[in-house]
Amino acid sequence: MRNSLTLIFILCLALGGKAQTSFWEGGLILGGSVMSGDLVDQRMGSLNDVNFAFGLMARRYFNPNFAFRTSLIHSRLTAADKRSIRLTDRGFHTETPLTELTVDLEFDLLGHHRGKIGLISPYVFVGGGLILINPKTFYNTANGDASADRNADISRARFVMPMGAGLRLDMKHNLALAVEIAPRATFSDYLDGVSISGNPDKGDWYGLGTVQLMYKFTLTDRDGDGIADHEDACPELAGTALASGCPDRDNDGVADTIDACPDMPGVASLSGCPDSDNDGIADADDACPTQSGPAATGGCPDTDGDGIVDGMDDCPEEAGLAEYNGCPTRDTDGDGIVDSEDDCPEEVGTVSNNGCPAKDTDFDGIPDIDDECPETAGSLANNGCPESATEPTESAQQVLDFATRNVRFATNNDEFLPSAYAILNEVAQVLKEYPAYSLKIEGFTDSRGASDYNQRLSASRAQRCYEYLLTQGIPAARMQYLGSGESRPVADNLTEAGRLQNRRVEFSLIK
Repeated sequence: MRNSLTLIFILCLALGGKAQTSFWEGGLILGGSVMSGDLVDQRMGSLNDVNFAFGLMARRYFNPNFAFRTSLIHSRLTAADKRSIRLTDRGFHTETPLTELTVDLEFDLLGHHRGKIGLISPYVFVGGGLILINPKTFYNTANGDASADRNADISRARFVMPMGAGLRLDMKHNLALAVEIAPRATFSDYLDGVSISGNPDKGDWYGLGTVQLMYKFTLTDRDGDGIADHEDACPELAGTALASGCPDRDNDGVADTIDACPDMPGVASLSGCPDSDNDGIADADDACPTQSGPAATGGCPDTDGDGIVDGMDDCPEEAGLAEYNGCPTRDTDGDGIVDSEDDCPEEVGTVSNNGCPAKDTDFDGIPDIDDECPETAGSLANNGCPESATEPTESAQQVLDFATRNVRFATNNDEFLPSAYAILNEVAQVLKEYPAYSLKIEGFTDSRGASDYNQRLSASRAQRCYEYLLTQGIPAARMQYLGSGESRPVADNLTEAGRLQNRRVEFSLIK
């Protein structure tokens, strides 16, 4: 146990070496002591055996919460069997003078020891020390054989370990008052001179309840903030320890004199201004104060790092150019030909026409320049002119309607889901049954995503249907495809069910 006292000293010295502000204080101790041992039934002693205690204390704080202290206390300890109904017949009683020297490590829970007037701060402590005792025990041998205890070799000096808790009140900058209660473990069963004839399996304790009046010995503190002038960056202005003694209204550790935002807690690296999203840009200078982003975009998110804010970037996950709204290239009409190579960048066209469409007024799949009846849908066999033919049956129309609702693609691309092939095979069969009709294939998307992207995706999906029907023997002249993006929704885009209906490819027969 003596090693514990050594460890406490070492810890105090180690922590004390890291002190930012430290001071000594001394004080007077007044209170009472009580013993619990072999002559007392009560666990914490008898109130009839409370004895006056007095002493001196010195304490050194070495950071806002920790201190070490030493105290010298004198009292006496008494106990008597007559206090207990169970032990009255035995008739033992004892008294011993007590002198105690201890060193303790103290932890102040709130760190209010710097002179914050009127605040009550709880604290706890533990330590070690020595006591000097000289038990004088009176045995009633008529009622019990105490020869073993009478002849025991009782040591006068003993190790003691105090522990306890208290409340401290700083009354003004140099005076403080504390009240504490502290039991002491003595690691001995002979504090009262009785062991063998008492409770040899239990050690003796004693405790102190004290009031302490302390005076703080500090260096000059002109502003009275509890921080000595030689450690106070603002010795004439009351401040806080976090701001090295300078005023700090928002208590962020940045002195008001250098705090650009003195009424809003912030960070030192931004001159005391707040940074809600922790991106290193003060909220006042951050275009997106709740979303982390780089300085290049004013503090707003830029996932692909192209210098274009995600909210204004049509391709937020792919680095691009400002002239293309953040995309690497632009294809306004979604025909698969980038604008820089498209002679008709706002009209869906073909590669063979340099991006321009082959005009087909009647949508019969035959360009007007090859169509002898450009305003009336016809067949390739009749050079674009109509021929008499049987009207499609209701079941044929049902096949096309079913295809419109159920030809599906993988998310965000133009790859068919497996179920699409069988459906398109039935569409091909309808076209073969009605050779006088052509097919219009028109792709649509829901409203999510950029409109340019939706336009391209709808055209690409319509083209995939067109290409598959070619493999099923349908002539290119009998089909036309185009993408119409998010235009003409058939349901509400605010619901998932509605968006599902809007993501479609429509199939229409044209006579």
